[in-house]
Amino acid sequence: MKKQIRVTATQLSFDEGMSIEYIYGMLQDAVTFTLGEMGCDNITLRRDYHAMWVFNKHRVRVFRRPVWGETVNIYCRVVKSGRLACWLATDVTALSGDTLIQGLLECCVLDKESFRFVKLSAIPFVPASEEVEAYTPALHEPMEHISDFTVIPSLTDMSGHMNNARGLRPLEDSFTRDELTALYSAPFEVNIHYVSQALYGTALQLWRGTELTRFSFAYRKEDGSDVFIGSVERIE
Repeated sequence: MKKQIRVTATQLSFDEGMSIEYIYGMLQDAVTFTLGEMGCDNITLRRDYHAMWVFNKHRVRVFRRPVWGETVNIYCRVVKSGRLACWLATDVTALSGDTLIQGLLECCVLDKESFRFVKLSAIPFVPASEEVEAYTPALHEPMEHISDFTVIPSLTDMSGHMNNARGLRPLEDSFTRDELTALYSAPFEVNIHYVSQALYGTALQLWRGTELTRFSFAYRKEDGSDVFIGSVERIE
């Protein structure tokens, strides 16, 4: 998928740069369009194959955030696939050609009721075989309990699960203006690992490290089990 968009005011953080939530949302939209071009988007999977995509891990490197009114180019494609999982890479570039953002998403297809894996060969998916760098969110420093929140409809997707991009909202809201300024002052990388589902009404806790250049975060249920974990660190 190739697309060009213009950054709008609703996508911004406190300054004129795109927020973490909308950066992830932009990349998720690119993946959705790419899967739709192959005829295996979630609407088609739910209707014809009794299945749905699950975004397992997402690594996003932000070299510079797009700013208000800027036009950017987005290019997303499948780079690797196996029997049960695939990887999609998304590049966001400025009109000058400079790379702003790089995303790499690992995802799979599950039966929407049994949650068992569905083979990619069972859906209209186009395989690929490039080399992909393995990645897993690293846990940095002890985390502390920051806040409690409940999954509300605006945080969920069409499957009723908490959406990875919208789920970043409580994390971003946990920072002060000075903390966000420090985070956005240099290139950084955000990793998210989806561990288990959180539905509308699920009570969650936000745990986060205190450093702004390298820290971990987690959304946990009241019993201590993780819903998803992640990490943030500067790109040297």
